[in-house]
Amino acid sequence: MLIVFSCSTKIETCILPDNYIKTVVAQNESIYPYFFEVYSLETEKINEVQLREYPKCDFNEIKYRNYDVVKWTSFNEIDEESTYLIDHLNTYNSETYKNVIISELNMQISRDKSGFYFSGFYTKIDNSKLTTRSYDYFFILDKKEKKIYEFIVDE
Repeated sequence: MLIVFSCSTKIETCILPDNYIKTVVAQNESIYPYFFEVYSLETEKINEVQLREYPKCDFNEIKYRNYDVVKWTSFNEIDEESTYLIDHLNTYNSETYKNVIISELNMQISRDKSGFYFSGFYTKIDNSKLTTRSYDYFFILDKKEKKIYEFIVDE
């Protein structure tokens, strides 16, 4: 297995099946508080049935936290809490950072949500009026382009 983020603690590629070989397309990108890397996936086809089983992680190994996980979900079906996270990223990007990769990703998702999937690890919070989740890691999978965007949140 490969390390997902070099700065993370034992987050391994339990995100996708082992036969999805990743090649770095963009690394060490940042839209504070989001840091991300983009990988192309060397696979003939994204298997949606197999994808539903993932992520598969040993959460006791991850930063000694008790994470809840959002299994891979189509952008047509993501819940309000996950939508809030994506909207927050896009707001930061459009108002301040204007990262070309995120702008392009947002435009592609706006055109056709059906080819994109979301997954992430979060802990529950109860002191926020806006969301009940604090994501540490989240992922966007572009099924058509066979790319995965891996985000770490530093808040």
